[in-house]
Amino acid sequence: MPAALPFVIRLAVCPEVPVRSGLTDLVAVAAELAEPVDPEDEHAVRLRGLDADHPERALCRAVLAAHAALVRPMMSDDPPPA
Repeated sequence: MPAALPFVIRLAVCPEVPVRSGLTDLVAVAAELAEPVDPEDEHAVRLRGLDADHPERALCRAVLAAHAALVRPMMSDDPPPA
């Protein structure tokens, strides 16, 4: 996912893309899944595994941070520009 995420983000903000809202949802899911897992939270560790076992989470966080100017408005409650 980290390799594809920049492309998906750019597509999600492009007004000409007809499936833009679905791509926005995909970016939101990727952002949620990229959140670090608290190693003290047994339920979260069982469900998602430890961060050490999933280096792609940190890579996704880095991509999201690098594209924050595009992602932040996408995740706001304001409707996207037409």
